[in-house]
This record gives sequence, C-alpha cells and structure tokens, in this order.
Amino acid sequence: SMTSLFSQNQIIERVEPPNWWTGFHNDTLQIMIYGKNAGKYNVSIKSGAVEVLKINKAESPNYLFIDLLIKTNKPARFDIKLKDNHKTVASYRYELLAKKAKPQGFSSKDLIYMLMPDRFSNGNPANDNVAGFSEKADRKNPDGRHGGDLQGIINHLDYFGKIGATALWINPVLQNNNLSYSYHGYGITDFYKVDARLGDNKLYRKLVEDAHNAKLKIIMDVVYNHCSINHWWVKDKPFADWIHGKNTYQHYHGSVIFDPYASQSDKNEFLNSWFVPEMPDLNQQNSFLAKYLIQNTLWWIEYAQIDGLRIDTYAYCDQNFMNKLTSRIFEEYPSISIVGETWLQKTALIAPFQKNTELPTTLKTNLPSVTDFGLYYAIVNGLNTDNNEWQEGLGKIYYRMTEDYLFDNPQNLVIFIDNHDVDRIFKSLKENVDKMKMAITLLMTMRGIPVIYYGTEIGMVNDGNTDGYKRKDFPGGWVGDSSNVFEQKNLTKTQQEIFDYVKKLSVWRKNNKAVQQGKFLHFIPRNNIYVYFRYTNDEAVMVILNNSKQKQTVRCERYYEILKNYTIGTDILTSKKISLKEIEMPAYSSKIIELN
Repeated sequence: SMTSLFSQNQIIERVEPPNWWTGFHNDTLQIMIYGKNAGKYNVSIKSGAVEVLKINKAESPNYLFIDLLIKTNKPARFDIKLKDNHKTVASYRYELLAKKAKPQGFSSKDLIYMLMPDRFSNGNPANDNVAGFSEKADRKNPDGRHGGDLQGIINHLDYFGKIGATALWINPVLQNNNLSYSYHGYGITDFYKVDARLGDNKLYRKLVEDAHNAKLKIIMDVVYNHCSINHWWVKDKPFADWIHGKNTYQHYHGSVIFDPYASQSDKNEFLNSWFVPEMPDLNQQNSFLAKYLIQNTLWWIEYAQIDGLRIDTYAYCDQNFMNKLTSRIFEEYPSISIVGETWLQKTALIAPFQKNTELPTTLKTNLPSVTDFGLYYAIVNGLNTDNNEWQEGLGKIYYRMTEDYLFDNPQNLVIFIDNHDVDRIFKSLKENVDKMKMAITLLMTMRGIPVIYYGTEIGMVNDGNTDGYKRKDFPGGWVGDSSNVFEQKNLTKTQQEIFDYVKKLSVWRKNNKAVQQGKFLHFIPRNNIYVYFRYTNDEAVMVILNNSKQKQTVRCERYYEILKNYTIGTDILTSKKISLKEIEMPAYSSKIIELN
C-alpha cells in the first residue's frame, strides 16, 4: 500500500496537483513529483485511464514532471511508481474525479464585499498559533497576525446578506509561512494549501458551500506575479530560470506597458524585477511554471467551486502568459468572472487591459473586468475640493466618466471608494459624514460592479499610514471587542449613521434594475451640482450631488430629456414624493430619486 511504501522510504515529498478531474476540454495534465533525487528514478504507470506522453527531468535532481493524456471520462485511480531498476522505491495513488464546478460569475447586478480574513473575525482561537509556523499571533502589532480565520467568515454569513452584499472577495487564503507580514496572504509558500492559521482546504470548501446556501458568491484572490522567498521551491528551484534574478526592485510605473516611447530597460525592470525583497518574481516564460500556475487555478476552481477570480498585480505579469491563463480558464469554465488589478493612475493605461479593446496597442488581453482606479481617484479628489473650476470638484468625476469611451465595456469595471492598499475613504474625506454619504451614493449608483471594503460601512479610519492600519480588525470579530458591528452594539452615533446609510442603499440597489444594469446619462456639473441618471426602457433613477457649502435649489427643466417621461419621483432615503420642478439640496448632500 501507499502508506507502507511511504513509511519505508520518504522519497516522494510532494505531488502537485495532488489529484485531477476528468471532463476537461484540455485532456493533458502535467504532474510535478518532488523528493530527494526523484529525478533519478524511472516512472511506471499502468492504467488504461491515462497515457504517459513524456517524462521531463529538471535541472534540480529532485524533480520529475510527468506529461499525461487523460483517456477516460469516468473517475479513476492509478499508481505512480518510482522504480530503481525493477524495484519500486516509492508509490503515489493518484485520483481522477468527475468535473462538476459551475461558477456563477459576478456582474454589475452584484455588490461585492471585500475582506481580509486575518482581520475580520476570529472564529477559532485554537488556530491562532500553529506549530511549524514562524509568525505567532499578536493583535497589538498592526502588521502582525491577529487571528481572524475562515470560521469567522462562516460564522457571519448572515451579516453580508443583511447589508445587501451578494458576493465576497476574500484576500488570499493560501499558506504564508513567513517570519513577518504573513497576515495579508500575498506571500505564498504553498499554492495547494490554505494557511493553517485560517483553517484548511476542507474548511475553505465548506465556506464556499455555506456561502452558496446563503446566496453569496465567492471570489478568490490569486497571485501569479510573485511568491514568498520562503516557498519550498525557491529554496530548491526546478530550473535556474524559475524565478527572475534578484538584481533590482520594481519601479511600479505600469505606464511602460503602453508607453510608445518606453525604454526597454524600464520595461524589463517593471516586468522582471522583484516586487519587494521578500517576494521573488515568478518567470512565467518558463513553460513548466506556466503550466503549474494554470493547473493550480483550475484545481482551486474545481476543488472549492468558487465563482470568480481577482488577479493580483495583473499588469506586472507576463502578458502572453496571462492570455494563456485566462483563455484556458474560460475554455474550461465559461461562466466564471475574472477581474484583474490594474492599479494605474490614468484611464488610458487601464482601458487596454480590458478585452476587446479597440485601442491601437500591441497588447490585447482576454480580461473581461478591470479595477477602475481612475474613478477612485476622481471621487476622492473631487469630493475633497469645493473648487468650482471646470476640472475640479465634481468636475473630476464628470471628466473621468467622459473617458468611458476608451473601454469596451464600462459596465464591467470594478468600482470602489477604498480598498486594502489605500487610505480608508472616511479618512481621505477628513471624517466628514456628509461627504462620506456622497461617496457611498456614488459607489451604489454609478455604472460598474461596486465593491465595499470591510469596515467602510461604519466609516473605519486608519490612524497610521502603513498597510496594517488600513486593515484594522473589524469590531465584533473578536471575543471581548468593546463594540460589535454584527450585533450593532456600542457603535458611535457616526458609525451607526454611516452603517444605516450603507445598508439602506445597498439593500435598495439589490432590487433596482436601472442602477444594476441601466444606461448612464449625465449633465456637465454647474455650481458644484452634478446630476446623472441610470435608466432602462421602463425605469429611471436620478442622482443629484451638491458639493458646495451652500444649500442650493436645482431647477429640473435642464434635465427634460429624461424627466419628460416622468411626473413624480420618490426620495429613496425618506420615501417622500418629490416634485420634478425644483429640488432643494442641502450643503454637501446627495439625493437618489426613483422616477415613477
């Protein structure tokens, strides 16, 4: 049996992927075997279910890559044997299961709630510290591990529905066995294991299943650009070019990708340098690594039955590889949704990353959805100034929206007012509750797919500038917390006011087709008043923003081309009827009016 062979001889340390499925369009599979001198042995597989196409040796003697053709559509098992002459020295029982995942995908009908598992809720204090993991829990350290876990998310699935969320984007959950900063999940040390301090693979699968039962989708955060310096294969690379050489660190100027004047050295430095000293840059031009990463993603989609992917640092990766990856994913799972993180300062640099772009760039991608950082900057900077010049104040948002002609599908942009990498929106708006409500209004009524970052619903702020402060613990997620958002206990008046506002709008949005999928029409801002409409053939929503310190009267005849179809409106916050002649707008306020 496998166990007796393993106990006699620990040659095989890892087999990845650990299992596979039948029923894929692409019926080839590359299995990585790792163990002491594994490359010196012969491989024997006797099974009608598969055909061995090729055995590849690596530059390190401790690897074998086995290329298989899967010849069955039914579940099957077979033994992979390593032989020394005729003697079997190690054996691994490989299993093929039947493929069944049907991802739901996400769209502008959804409201995505984004959270960092270590900072959300500690559902199982027993796994705060785990033997064999370098970093121990320390809630007093803003950059340390705080003990939040998957069980904490499972315990609060009802909460997300209560605030109108329909999907969860959970920051990476894979093993990060690092000396420090292991909490954030972006320094992976094992691509096939959930971090033991968050739970395990089975618990992750249970989280997805429970979420589906609660009518929530799950979006997995995946990282292809880099891994941790402590990843086992960095210490024993299969090939010297598995990772890029550690000569420089990235300059973060994604502009080089589309810059017609970019120097090759600037391009190379952006694409091939390390992100930070702890994170080696993966060389996706190595065909074995490329296959490894693609298969790993397919493995998680099938194993955990997730609904979507958020790809970290999309622009930093080899774009030919990203196209291979995304086309393979869509070939196997056409219903899945994928958003790439495109953190660039200008809309013209973000737009070509969305598929079907008509822009004259050499790079064309398969990526359906990108992150709208341009709108984020426009909202923060626009609400922060009362200046009534053309391109200032609400004009910033107006001008950003005029750039939507650059995108093939603006409705598929992921929009946000803050996230785990930037200052919290309430801090950016200098804790002005009125402006906070305007930002939330924009998030909930704009075109695109809105994401709310955990804690934004109570106006959390970061009191320090490092990432750890932007990712503070969610109040109520730990036993003994003085306030509790889940139970609405001991919140300040301000926190409660923001929470009620977010909840009112998000629950309303869930049932409003015009805001979820309608067209967008806006009017040039005047006197710090910006008016836009979301509309379908039979319903419309009017949004008015007043970003000045004066209260103002909005005269409606200017908006006749939409309003001519309606006689009365309803203010969705007060449920009061509103005349469509003149609308009073208090200073720093927004109104959402459903037109009937």
